[in-house]
Amino acid sequence: ENNIHAANKKWQEAQTAYEKANGTYAFIKRAEKLKVYISQVKQSALEKLKAYIIAETNHKAREIIKNDNVRIKDIIGHLIFADRENLSEGQNLAVAYAYIGTLFEHSQNQFPFVVDSPAAALNLNMRTEVATIMPGLFHQMIIFGTSGEKHGFAETYYGRGDVKYYTVKGERDKEVGCFEGLENFRNSR
Repeated sequence: ENNIHAANKKWQEAQTAYEKANGTYAFIKRAEKLKVYISQVKQSALEKLKAYIIAETNHKAREIIKNDNVRIKDIIGHLIFADRENLSEGQNLAVAYAYIGTLFEHSQNQFPFVVDSPAAALNLNMRTEVATIMPGLFHQMIIFGTSGEKHGFAETYYGRGDVKYYTVKGERDKEVGCFEGLENFRNSR
């Protein structure tokens, strides 16, 4: 009398009898098989996509982080690394750029990657590696950097003709000025 399992079984039996009586039983069973098949295809596609993203991100991360073997093992709501719990802040940034670059690579939409202070946590060698690899990861970038990020990061772009420089200068309670050009950027503090 108070058995949910038995009640559910009786409900299923009544549902099947109803479907057979109105001639929809075979159709419903085929539809249920199709739903299972579609669900399996979806799950397989997601697993293959995840494996591809992990492999591509690991490949890009190896290009950036040359002095350590940082590898993503899985993605379950966040990145899970093989053989370690934590990364340095610089390694985290490098892997994040590699991961985001992989996601952007196959996006249907083209939009710029916008990053604020991309190299503050990176050591000098890592700054140069990240700065060198970033243009290959993103179609277009907008970078907001501090004067402290020029050395090792921003200076990597000085020889490129496809980079625009804008320097914003201002002091408290004074008007802010925006100056265009590499020389203004190089000479700013």
